[in-house]
Amino acid sequence: MKAKEYLKTLGLVIVTFPLVVVASCLTWTGCIIKSAGFLAMLDIDSANNELKSFIDN
Repeated sequence: MKAKEYLKTLGLVIVTFPLVVVASCLTWTGCIIKSAGFLAMLDIDSANNELKSFIDN
């Protein structure tokens, strides 16, 4: 019985932790949008580099 309760608590922590992180991130103005934009820029840069190297070869 103790093991089940432990797993239930662990599952609850795993579910709530990302929600808490997201909620705290949303309190900062545009935090998620900025990070998503930054990641998109990185992806575009790497895609361009791959395309250039493909064209050069």
